[in-house]
Amino acid sequence: MCFVKYKQKENDKNINPKADESKPSEKTVLTNQSIFNEIYLQTLVVRISNKGLNHFVRVIIDSGSTKSYISKFVEEKLGLKSIGKETVTHGLFGGSEKTECHNRYNIQLSSLDTRNKIEIEVMDQKKICPTIPKIKKCLLFKRIKRKENIFE
Repeated sequence: MCFVKYKQKENDKNINPKADESKPSEKTVLTNQSIFNEIYLQTLVVRISNKGLNHFVRVIIDSGSTKSYISKFVEEKLGLKSIGKETVTHGLFGGSEKTECHNRYNIQLSSLDTRNKIEIEVMDQKKICPTIPKIKKCLLFKRIKRKENIFE
């Protein structure tokens, strides 16, 4: 989970980053058939609570992960208390493995209107992922809203 400002402005650099022409372009592509420059991951904004402190976080929905993680930044913001440690060997692409020790925490997530709540166990991670692009209000977004085939 990565800490985010809820109700970000359209000109926020996390939403519309300006390309720096002096730096080489770095794109992550999952297939060579992609016609888009960015890959959009499933995310959701939820409320995270601890001892009366509430923050909004952007959650990445990763159906391939067997564990849930929270960024150390969010953990420190909320002042979470560790319930233990766990050593995990992360299997990465290409067969490489990385063993790390993580602190474990219990957190409460809820919908923005707080009608739905769940308590889950998470482990800390210094960095979850790089900045995740949001879908901009462009032709692609309009086509998705109209339920058109975007893969034509």
